[in-house]
Amino acid sequence: MYEPTQLRSFLAVAETLSFTKAAERLGLAQPTVSQHVRKLETAAKRILISRDTRDVRLTDNGDAMAGFARTILSAHDAATRYFSGSAMRGRLRFGTADDLAITGLPGSFASSARSIRRSTLSSPLARATSCTRNSMPASWTWCL
Repeated sequence: MYEPTQLRSFLAVAETLSFTKAAERLGLAQPTVSQHVRKLETAAKRILISRDTRDVRLTDNGDAMAGFARTILSAHDAATRYFSGSAMRGRLRFGTADDLAITGLPGSFASSARSIRRSTLSSPLARATSCTRNSMPASWTWCL
């Protein structure tokens, strides 16, 4: 219902109280920011910003929309981060010979760490005294 681009433009105006400064902040032309705000007002069926030649102020509805816009954009950004990463999630368990575990696997795991998020990697043969985190993210637990 509410477009993220329009919400970002609205918030920039709400924070700067200026369409020109909002446009500069967003790297957009001022008429584009005005259009985004008008479209958001149309979608909301409310006047969100009171404007005249000298003054830009949020209306009561604008104050409410600013709070909602922050919440909506936060959720939108979180969803974008979640779904733009690797689809691999969960736990990987495997067994390996000691010589491979000591020589080859730590480097391979470290190079893969950036592509596998929110995952746990562990070996059923691990001993507590040989556990290490080396260069792995804190969200991974692994022992070799």
